[in-house]
Amino acid sequence: MVLLSLWTMRLYRQLKASNLVMQQQAEALATSNQDLFIAKGRLEESLEFQKMLKAELQHRVKNNMQLILNIFNRGRTNVADPEVQRMLKAQQEQIRSIVLLHQKIDLKSNEREIDPAAYLGEIVTNLQSSYAGVYPKVQLHLDLNVDLIHIDSAIPLGLILNELITNAYKYAFPKQGAGNIKVTFSKLSNHFYLRVADDGVGLPKDVQARRNDSIGTRLIQGLTRQLEGTIEWINTKPGTVVQVKFGVYSEFFV
Repeated sequence: MVLLSLWTMRLYRQLKASNLVMQQQAEALATSNQDLFIAKGRLEESLEFQKMLKAELQHRVKNNMQLILNIFNRGRTNVADPEVQRMLKAQQEQIRSIVLLHQKIDLKSNEREIDPAAYLGEIVTNLQSSYAGVYPKVQLHLDLNVDLIHIDSAIPLGLILNELITNAYKYAFPKQGAGNIKVTFSKLSNHFYLRVADDGVGLPKDVQARRNDSIGTRLIQGLTRQLEGTIEWINTKPGTVVQVKFGVYSEFFV
């Protein structure tokens, strides 16, 4: 009986010590969970604050660009020289293409890609409306077969498309005749292909000299280099095809 009592007391002490250790571990775990909960709450607050800042930045950028567009528009109405008006109009469309991209980007999301069909399609629609009064018989056609494109590629791509369509209107149909402009954007393997084709008068004989003197062409070439791509002018007789080829954007190579 004495031995049994001693053994029972020893077992009781061990159980009591074990319960104390378990209680201490439970309290430590509760404290740790509370710290994690607080840290999670602070992280969520920080993320919400960042989203708010991004949204405010997007709003201010759009407002500032809209202000610039209005300044260009007032400048066009106050200038009599048609060549200056044409230049201001072209610059307006370039700025508008950037504004469109900001409207398509959801800065509340972590996604870094956009739907190019919606973005490029709206650029084409705006250009068509802009030139409808001068070139009423020219039709624009779209064939956009790409689901997603990185936003860092979308900005130069939109500016290139804007310039190529503007050039097609200006040079392919010099007498405001009837014609067609077709925009194709596709993806093959690891490359994108943007093609702007028209059935107009074709490339002039002094095309190389014109390219060297053309601000628009130099802009296209510079933007193509920014995409690390290549550009090709093809005389299709009748008409012209301009093709821009560039690789799929990858943040691993930036």
